[in-house]
Amino acid sequence: MWGTLSNGVAPMTDQFSLQNDRVEWRHHWGPMPDGLPLGPRDDEGVMRAQFREMPQGFGIRLLTFRFIRDSQKVHVSPFILRIKDNEILSWSPDPQDFIRRLQIEWDQKPSWTQSVERCALEILDELLGSLFPFLDDVSDAMARVERDTLTLPQSQALADRIFSLRHQILQARRQMASERDAILRLVRYWSTHPSSSAFYGVDIYDQMLRVFDTVDTYREMMTSIVDLYMSSVSNRLNEVVKTLTLATTVLLPGSLVAALYGMNFDELPFSHHRYGFYGVLALILIIAGLLLWLFRRRRWL
Repeated sequence: MWGTLSNGVAPMTDQFSLQNDRVEWRHHWGPMPDGLPLGPRDDEGVMRAQFREMPQGFGIRLLTFRFIRDSQKVHVSPFILRIKDNEILSWSPDPQDFIRRLQIEWDQKPSWTQSVERCALEILDELLGSLFPFLDDVSDAMARVERDTLTLPQSQALADRIFSLRHQILQARRQMASERDAILRLVRYWSTHPSSSAFYGVDIYDQMLRVFDTVDTYREMMTSIVDLYMSSVSNRLNEVVKTLTLATTVLLPGSLVAALYGMNFDELPFSHHRYGFYGVLALILIIAGLLLWLFRRRRWL
């Protein structure tokens, strides 16, 4: 038996058990215990949410998300919940903060421990609530990338950051879509078993829809940031081409005059004049100066 804190709550070890006259809840983290119907991954190796109706209850695998700022990666962990009669068995590979909060609230809020359905709803509500800090971290990362796109010169490192963040958001959106579908199946399951859980389950589904819609908005925003970056690259390329074109236009007349006087003919104007070389050089500079004045007048420079 595990030890208890001064308020009667089991400490954060690799497992704990909470119970009263109506509900028994056992949670494990670390190696997966026996008795859970859903593994951490599907057969194809893709981590996604899933719901499965079972005799005397159901099993559901949901996902928790955490954004790692240093590497700009999304860390996804499974959370499995098994309901059978008046027993709840849950598992996660590592400790979760929302589980710790539920441990503390077990005796403080007895209303949600009166039935196994209400207890399961509270667990799901806390799990979905833990997604909002993840959304805030992703939003901050997007703001930093957008600022750098506008202020920093284009580079391969910046492009890698943009496309990596976009890929992470797209992957999280696909996984949250499976989570949305799993919760919808849970709500439909509860709707066939008349109880207050069907009503509260709709609230859980609405909350999941808000999270999914937010991630979908992030996907659209990342598409806009990619377009902004590509536009910046295109504008920079246009500036380079414009500069090279103007330089070529300024140097072309001088090159033409120099080429003419470099031809092997004797009857060129001023070719035998004492100051012919300096006159041709002055002509080249005057033409270049006139072109530069014309370009500046037309606001091409």
